[in-house]
Amino acid sequence: MLELSKIENALCSAKSWFIRHRRADQGWGDEASAPNDTGKALWALFMTGEALNSELIRGGITWFIENKSVWNPRIVRKDQPNLDWLIWALFGLILSKSKFTTKLLNEGIINLESRQLTENDSREVAGLWAERIGTELCGIYSTAFTIMLLHGTGNIHTQPHSDIVKKAVSAIKENKASDGGWGLAPSRLRTDVRSDPVFTAFVVESLLAAGLNLNDPCITAAKEFLCSPRARHKDGSWRSHWAGQWAKRKFGIEDDRSIEATSAAVTTLLLTGVDFNSEIILQGIKWIIDHQEPRGEDKGGWKLVPHTSVLNFSTYYGIRALRVFYDICVGYEKTRSFLNESNETNRSLAYTYFIALAEDMRSRTRLTVTELCRLGILTDETLSIRLDKTTSNRRLKELEMLDEKGPLTTRQLRDLFKIPKSVVNQDVTKLKELGLLSKAGQDKYWTRFDYR
Repeated sequence: MLELSKIENALCSAKSWFIRHRRADQGWGDEASAPNDTGKALWALFMTGEALNSELIRGGITWFIENKSVWNPRIVRKDQPNLDWLIWALFGLILSKSKFTTKLLNEGIINLESRQLTENDSREVAGLWAERIGTELCGIYSTAFTIMLLHGTGNIHTQPHSDIVKKAVSAIKENKASDGGWGLAPSRLRTDVRSDPVFTAFVVESLLAAGLNLNDPCITAAKEFLCSPRARHKDGSWRSHWAGQWAKRKFGIEDDRSIEATSAAVTTLLLTGVDFNSEIILQGIKWIIDHQEPRGEDKGGWKLVPHTSVLNFSTYYGIRALRVFYDICVGYEKTRSFLNESNETNRSLAYTYFIALAEDMRSRTRLTVTELCRLGILTDETLSIRLDKTTSNRRLKELEMLDEKGPLTTRQLRDLFKIPKSVVNQDVTKLKELGLLSKAGQDKYWTRFDYR
């Protein structure tokens, strides 16, 4: 098991990198402020403990407001990565709750929906969001992140979004490569497309967000590909064909080990229920930590491929995998320590604590019912604290059916334990009195990230 202090130090160092590399106009970018880099930077800061009302986050939101014509233009320019800019601008705006930014977010989503390809555009890629990069029509990445964006805004299961997502999921499945995953280009346009771990991982995460269960053949085949030697190096990293081509073209380097692919693969495997203590996960996390820049102006950042250059988006992905892994480790261990207490009050508080911890992350808990049972968090005995024996037995059988839908959401967790809101509020008060939650409602474990 990795020492959590190493992950904490890596996250703190990465946060400092983003703070140092903010541009004078309050945005982020490798050469100039750009919507995709700014969106990733805001989420990187948020994942490392930055408050939503901080000057850094508010400044980034202001940049989006002032540069709306860049990421949501009335006339789309063919020489710009329009979809990527639009998607990540909308991801950034999710972090603001003002009425004005909500209006901008809704306008952007309407624009994004209108750009889903139809059969009039191309029968082979109908249902995808795609744009041309050089001579390549690329739609897998944009479609995966559009689905995740709709999930993040809470719109994925509402009309007309659900129909849009269904078309996208169908198109993604139809454009799968023959070797189990997905590549940069849709396979129906090119028969020579080979799976790339980075795009495969993003697609799996988007399919889970769209509601596919873990037993779906597409997900199980992609998971097998991600765990295979075709996708991984022996040093714990994952390959990326497109990153390798970029490194060769720009730096003359023959190396396809990618921080983006390694981060995406680790995150996706954790989402699909791979044990966080398994060798494949621990090797990946160790590789990420070992390849963080240790000194100089780039201290805390990550290079997309070793021996190239530190980039905004590669540093974002380094943070993302470490934070997901860290969340799971802390969530498991903290909850188990509560359940081991003989005091029934503490055992019952464990459920509320776990929910509060997950909601503070503002993300899915990434836990399946199977994992909760395996860890001893969800059993007949622990359920009976809140429910009578007969009800708890029936409830446990019902919950086993939820496994097919993948990781539980925080709302499902709350419903799972049948905790009324009034009781949750009482428990949160007790947790604060015990010093386990701060007055702001956040676990004290996270306050160490809140610094400049």
